[in-house]
Amino acid sequence: MDLELWSRPPTAPRNIAASMDSLASLPPAAQVAVMEAVVDGYTAILYTSYIATGGFALVVADYIHTFPDEVRLMWFAPLSVPKVLFFAVRYYVLVNNIFAALFVPGGVTTGFSPSECKSAFVRSAVSSPLVVVGAEAILFYRVYGFSGRGRWMLIYLVSQFIAIHVTSFIFLSRYLRSLAFIQWPFSRMSCMPFKADATLLGAVFAALLSSVIVAMLIMVFIAYRKHRGFNSALLQAFYRDGVFYFICLSALASANIGVSFAASSGYKYLFTQLEIDAHAILATRMLLHLRDVANRETVAVMSLGLSSSDDRILMRPYTTQTVSSQMRFEKAPAYPSRGYEYD
Repeated sequence: MDLELWSRPPTAPRNIAASMDSLASLPPAAQVAVMEAVVDGYTAILYTSYIATGGFALVVADYIHTFPDEVRLMWFAPLSVPKVLFFAVRYYVLVNNIFAALFVPGGVTTGFSPSECKSAFVRSAVSSPLVVVGAEAILFYRVYGFSGRGRWMLIYLVSQFIAIHVTSFIFLSRYLRSLAFIQWPFSRMSCMPFKADATLLGAVFAALLSSVIVAMLIMVFIAYRKHRGFNSALLQAFYRDGVFYFICLSALASANIGVSFAASSGYKYLFTQLEIDAHAILATRMLLHLRDVANRETVAVMSLGLSSSDDRILMRPYTTQTVSSQMRFEKAPAYPSRGYEYD
């Protein structure tokens, strides 16, 4: 049963939210409706927390799996925009998961007042887009780098990036204003939203989906206009990982849009945290993989006496081998590291 069902006649009076100090004071039909709503809402939060916990476990597993690559490829590399974004996204996603954990049933939010529940929800809701913005910035910066760093491409990418994420923040802020919690007639209850405008939440995920789609289209355009006929392992890694990024995040964004519009109120956050974690994992893995492939190409090119990044992109020898992809959670073989010259 939808959490808002019992707030409408004939199940219960319209002012039921104000009269929930005691369950016994409600009509029998309203008591049944309240009990069913609480059970359904609690079950939905339980399933949501299971998926969110699985996402956090994936973040931790990813961190452990790629930590040696982080040390080898990032720690001693020169300071650059991708390096700053990498560390910001990689470690802030852990903080964001702490905010999300505030809504685990039986956790620290049990017994909170409606205002405390909303404050905890808003903290998590504001924190999550920061992870997405950082992850998308990594992707857009890579697209800019592989496009040739043209001035007009930079202007377009920055304009699109700002437009999409400002739009998503506007929808998110309107959604948070529509969100309401109530005082349930039981003690030690977990925080459960009572009502909200789900259309606005769906619009947030639609904006994120549009960002991924447009980035993919730009990659296809660059591949067709600039990189046709090139046989570089670095380019192969960039486009292959970009396609994998697009498929995974498009699927998750579409799922979130679907549940936002079609699912009952308790299940509207089912895959939200999983998509946030996926943004961080895929973006940081893509950057690690590109740096790893670039280092291997550097070793091959050095053996021919070439050093510029343009020379390495255009090189066909030594770059036709199939490289393992960290986007597929494969462990790449160890290669000498000389830093990364595409930042």
